[in-house]
Amino acid sequence: MISSLSILNYVDMSSDQEVLIYRVSLILLNIGMYFVAPTIVIVGLKKIFYTHS
Repeated sequence: MISSLSILNYVDMSSDQEVLIYRVSLILLNIGMYFVAPTIVIVGLKKIFYTHS
């Protein structure tokens, strides 16, 4: 998560609105990486293992 914040160093932000948009999109990216993706993997694995038992 800390390394994803370094993305903001490479973005040219000239207004407060752009800063807000980049920060919100970065928060959504982190939510996707740390909560949504593992949930999809776990649900997929449950379907695979419980249908074969």
